[in-house]
Amino acid sequence: METTIPVSITIVGHPLIQSVTVSWSANSGMVPQALLFSSEGGSAKAQLTSDNPELTMIHCHVQVNFEIAGWRIVQFDQSLLANSGGDRMVIDPGCWIHYLSLALEIADETVAAENTSTIVDENNASNHLVVNLTWQTMQLPYPIKLSQRMRSHQVLEIPYLCISPQDEVSGTISAFGMINRQMVRLKSRSIPIGIDQFTQLLLSASSRDIQLITSTLK
Repeated sequence: METTIPVSITIVGHPLIQSVTVSWSANSGMVPQALLFSSEGGSAKAQLTSDNPELTMIHCHVQVNFEIAGWRIVQFDQSLLANSGGDRMVIDPGCWIHYLSLALEIADETVAAENTSTIVDENNASNHLVVNLTWQTMQLPYPIKLSQRMRSHQVLEIPYLCISPQDEVSGTISAFGMINRQMVRLKSRSIPIGIDQFTQLLLSASSRDIQLITSTLK
């Protein structure tokens, strides 16, 4: 005897996702659907009719397009029995997007010169750094590069893509700029980036040098 049950698929939205296309079907008893979702995500519903609907295999092919230039289109397939979550599929591409935090502090300091003392004002408009970041994962065909001019106390949240714990993420940082009319530079350094940690980078700059302080939170 045939039985009909409701099935659904939900795409969780994210502001860095441009669109998600889904081909949704079952091996029997369901009309295939081609679905398109915006960055806001959404849901679709259908009816599955079968002699044993709970043991019907439900499939979806998903293609995710990102807003960030250089991030490639990600495609993957998922198949679940209706009684093992296939009747209520949830796809969350936003969980692949991780962030590292980058902050700049320019130290107040007193510089002795020709028997006088000059106070370095951290808020001086001429004090700045140009920071260069590069990161690469297995999911990207080439490294992503970011160059950003920063002022004291500025904090950036920088997204990167990492889909699974097996993905290797590598990153580097370098910087240069003017502090109290002195050119300072930080040579390229490796930075820790991972899927299971939140990386915080602090650049502490003075007229003598730039120090990189890193910390990670699980």
